[in-house]
Amino acid sequence: MSNVDVNRDAAIAASGWGERYRFVQYHNATFWLYAVLLAIGILHFNDQLTDAVSRVPTAAVTASVLWAVWLIPWVWFLQSRDRFGRQTFRVAATGFFWGGLIATFVIALPANAAMLSLLGKVFGDGAGLSWAAAFTAPFVEETAKGLGIVVVVLLARSHVRNTYDGFVIGAFVGLGFQVFEDWLYTVQAAEAAFGANQVQTTLALFGARGGFAALASHAAYSALVGAGIGWWIQNRGRGLGVQLPRAALFIGLAFFIHGLWDFLAFQGLVAVTPLMVVTVVALVIVVGRWTQRQERPWMHDLLAPEMASGLITDAELDALVGTPHDRRKLAHRMAGGHGHAGRKAAKHVLHAEMDLAEALAESHGTESDDVAHARNELRRLRSDYSELVGA
Repeated sequence: MSNVDVNRDAAIAASGWGERYRFVQYHNATFWLYAVLLAIGILHFNDQLTDAVSRVPTAAVTASVLWAVWLIPWVWFLQSRDRFGRQTFRVAATGFFWGGLIATFVIALPANAAMLSLLGKVFGDGAGLSWAAAFTAPFVEETAKGLGIVVVVLLARSHVRNTYDGFVIGAFVGLGFQVFEDWLYTVQAAEAAFGANQVQTTLALFGARGGFAALASHAAYSALVGAGIGWWIQNRGRGLGVQLPRAALFIGLAFFIHGLWDFLAFQGLVAVTPLMVVTVVALVIVVGRWTQRQERPWMHDLLAPEMASGLITDAELDALVGTPHDRRKLAHRMAGGHGHAGRKAAKHVLHAEMDLAEALAESHGTESDDVAHARNELRRLRSDYSELVGA
């Protein structure tokens, strides 16, 4: 076996790419914990849904449709960002429904109410209101969502290996929390208006919570928490001196940003919202790219044998393990002055190479029908591309 083949096997083993995930695990206590809490969450959500349908049916239907449609591009974006060893739909769904049904209805709603009541008793009903929500919400909600990330890790041990895995899972947990919580707030706004102008009220709150400000909400906070948990997992065995500082930094940032956001919102300082959103988005992008960069050596080793065989060029492999800008730049260069059609053909070649990487990971580096099909498809697309650009 050649060195490139040995490196490929090592990369697949270290990354966990291609590992199968089964949600139902009868011998795993974590599965039963999740199942019980999910059942409780479904019952609580059903109570909220039944009340909403009976009191403000138009608002309930409108809010459900709006938030379902709003969710689609987010799911597409998060899945498309996870280029390396793509998280299976079931792993993402496990995190999403923890955030939406368990963290929201089982943990956060009762715990937030209990903590606010406790603070009121300790400091007086009129005391501390300017900071109470900013303290309780991050503590309760980020803890509830963080527990969900840990649960997903325990359910998918072989699938979650590094910081970026935690980052993506955290984003899905936060996205679930964001959608279900905002649905509830949207419906409650219509109820508070005594059912008057249900569509207008629903649209107004949907615009406020689902628009620009949504970029700096729970999906962003939980992605940072997930990055911290993922860093801890990736560096297990290296000692607290390596694990703790960066994990604490990511998780602490999520708590701080969440608390600051709630404090500014309570104070009515809407003028700083754009600056806050831009700052949070920039931070999440930086962390996301940094976490993804750690996986690039694995992708290089995974596809190195294909480069050695001549199926993939050096420039293509460099672009595949690089940034989206690197791939766009290569596609433009590969187009050879043939405009949009050339760039499109070049992108198809690069996508086919990613499909080959996924097939190799799922087969654990061995030859399989899927691997053979992916190679043949890549050769076909490369032939079409060559004919187009005259290469």
